[in-house]
Amino acid sequence: MAKRILLIGGLSTDSQDIESLQEFSAYLRATVPESTLVSTHIDQIEYYISPTEMTFRDYVSGKSLEDFDQIIIRGPKMRILSEFAFYVSYICNLTNIPLFNDYSLYYPGTKVAQALVFAEHGALFPATMFSTQISKLIESAEAVFSYPYILKT
Repeated sequence: MAKRILLIGGLSTDSQDIESLQEFSAYLRATVPESTLVSTHIDQIEYYISPTEMTFRDYVSGKSLEDFDQIIIRGPKMRILSEFAFYVSYICNLTNIPLFNDYSLYYPGTKVAQALVFAEHGALFPATMFSTQISKLIESAEAVFSYPYILKT
């Protein structure tokens, strides 16, 4: 069976990040042609974390991180984006998804990072949803949460 690889690049709004992702995608397609490669950007991943469920998906392809056999986080400014890379790395480590490069040591201390740690340890906390795309966040929140709910952007 061909390996399913998710390549996560930097921001979808940054020309240098877009070019870097395209170049690395082309390199992977040429060097590992038997694999199925999906490319996305770090700001195109949506996070839902509750005490009983964690879902991380690329809203462009609609695929969950758990749909992949390997995840590669790569981008010229990824150290600046380490908060988002931490989220992906942390969930990969919790769900045993092999990670090419691991950012889980870059704990950012955000509400999303706290929710991940609380979920791992079985603590009770309000369900948390995060997306850098406000319109996607509102759309997903309306589909997932029942009224009333609090949405902070």
